[in-house]
Amino acid sequence: GGGSGKRRTRFQSFDALREKVTTDREGFWREVLGLHATLREWYDDRELYHKVGYLVAEGSDLAALLAAAKAQTRSGFRGSLDARIRARLSLTRAQVEDLRYDVGYERCARLLRLMNVETVRRLRHSTERYPFRAHKGSAWSLEHIHAQHAEGMTKKAQWQAWLTSHRAALAGLPGDLTRDALIGDIDAAYDGVDGETFAALARRVVERFTPPGEADDAHAITNLALLSSDVNSALGNSAFEVKRRRILALDRAGEYIPICTRRVFLKYFT
Repeated sequence: GGGSGKRRTRFQSFDALREKVTTDREGFWREVLGLHATLREWYDDRELYHKVGYLVAEGSDLAALLAAAKAQTRSGFRGSLDARIRARLSLTRAQVEDLRYDVGYERCARLLRLMNVETVRRLRHSTERYPFRAHKGSAWSLEHIHAQHAEGMTKKAQWQAWLTSHRAALAGLPGDLTRDALIGDIDAAYDGVDGETFAALARRVVERFTPPGEADDAHAITNLALLSSDVNSALGNSAFEVKRRRILALDRAGEYIPICTRRVFLKYFT
């Protein structure tokens, strides 16, 4: 059923089009074939597939795009898509650089969705396409690449689970006195850990995993990645290395991880 709440009848689409069909059957069928040919062209053409797909996924009206394609030349329509995407984003270059999680959440998400679509579109010598079905079928949220705090945990079991995952990540780093001392302090505090002890240990762990220059700008667009909400909620306030391990495990298990998120946690990007 649709948003009106009325039950959809078996032949509702036909009933709505009955007058056009009966008035000019051949003309109507030519129109159907024309629409099918247009959609098929959009699907087969890599540039059109990704640009039209992005616009529709972000809420643009498919009927309006079809009307524009009919009214313009092929090259004119193709050239208009970038302008439509720019209008959809409504961002200058300076505004892009100033985007932040805490004051421009949806604009950050919209831009990162475009970054993922464009990254797939620009793959050379590849037949991979952006999976708009996955895009449409998931609720998307923003994940901080480098966590700045371990917040929201109030129970001993939560503190211990966080310490366990981060201890494993620390153990995977090259050994040094600072790392070894931190692992030792985690082991000593683990059984009887309380809120105060956890907060002090978590602060030291996060600092150990935070690259220089990242700590002061946690909410900047440069520290954000796109994930489905289900995956994001499972990561919590983990440090980069812990997130990286979990995302790689989810990727191996067949969970959909957007290409740019996968690349940032594979350390392709700075």
